[in-house]
Amino acid sequence: MSFGNIGIDSVAGVVDVGITSRVHPDLVSRAVYQDLYQVVLSADHRFAGQSYLPMTALDGERMVLSSGGCETLIQELLAAAGSAPDVVCMVRDNTTLISMVREGVGLTIMPELALTDDRAGFAIMDLAPPLPRTLYCQTRDEGGYAPIVQALLDLVQAS
Repeated sequence: MSFGNIGIDSVAGVVDVGITSRVHPDLVSRAVYQDLYQVVLSADHRFAGQSYLPMTALDGERMVLSSGGCETLIQELLAAAGSAPDVVCMVRDNTTLISMVREGVGLTIMPELALTDDRAGFAIMDLAPPLPRTLYCQTRDEGGYAPIVQALLDLVQAS
């Protein structure tokens, strides 16, 4: 989820709890899950079959990106690596994104938690160096949460 949407809504009191990959300094953040960003490409892509791919190898490659919240971090990391892929399309729906990759429109980078179980027609590669993502449960620090929110927080703390 986007840092901007969840963070601002939580600070404004609109949202009681949110799950996001970016922390907000005015919210209490509890790490709840960690996974890796991975390169997803069509099964017949020239990079398919390699075990990992450096970010610099993506320079000039046709890329489709999610517009669901992860794209900002991915674009920042690509820029930091000096890699400028040719982003040909941005879509919000992960199923559409994977379909476009399967059809060879371009490759993408997405967190492994977002990948579908049906992996026919595409290949997955690790980035080098690995790019971890941590998901955080965020709340305002005022206690007295609704019972459902408190139950979620208790579950998160027990994990």
